[in-house]
Amino acid sequence: MKLLQKAVVVLAILLGSTALSFAGGSGLVGLLTQQLGVTTPQAEGGAGAIFSQAKKNLSPGEYTQVSDAVPEATSLLDKAPEPKDSGGMAGTMGGVSSALGGSGAGLGGAAATVGGMGALSESFSSLGMNSDMVGKFVPIVLDYAQSKGGDTVMNLLKGALM
Repeated sequence: MKLLQKAVVVLAILLGSTALSFAGGSGLVGLLTQQLGVTTPQAEGGAGAIFSQAKKNLSPGEYTQVSDAVPEATSLLDKAPEPKDSGGMAGTMGGVSSALGGSGAGLGGAAATVGGMGALSESFSSLGMNSDMVGKFVPIVLDYAQSKGGDTVMNLLKGALM
């Protein structure tokens, strides 16, 4: 009986420490490193780039909802690689977006989205990851945002990225 009690205690400790690691400040970074096999700086920089892109595309009030629900988003912004001024796919698509009238409707909005994805690809490349990793990071970040702030926060973030 004592052996069973010890096993239950050990199991509770293990499960509790797992729950704490997801609830802690490095929960998202921990998920990314565990699930994708990336380094901590790559996880921080990639997530930071995603939150940076979202911040650019959301109103201040919307981004506040995201950062309130996912507090590490703010500190991860500092880990995002600095965007290049121009060039590459992001610069080209940003130019196409501007030429088509900018940020909102129709093809201009689609070009802005592609330009944003290009900027993410460049950020990930500067972190030593290929552009395919953007597609692997985003669902994990969205799931994490949903677990922290519900569907509203996840949908804000998703809308800013897609």
